Amino acid sequence: MDALNLLRAVLVGFALIATMLLATRGQWIPVTVLSVGIAAHLALFVHQQAARRRQRARALRIDGRGVSA
Repeated sequence: MDALNLLRAVLVGFALIATMLLATRGQWIPVTVLSVGIAAHLALFVHQQAARRRQRARALRIDGRGVSA
């Protein structure tokens, strides 16, 4: 899963560079489309990180390692 996230990060980085280059040329429709895609990937990344944190916290509660005596 981490390799897939790395690939996605690289592709989003290239999309960001392409967006900036297209903006300098005044091509606003492709800029808008790429910006929406970049925002969607960033939102998905934030959601995945929050889900992983919740899953780790739940696992700690179930295992009993997170409970202080």
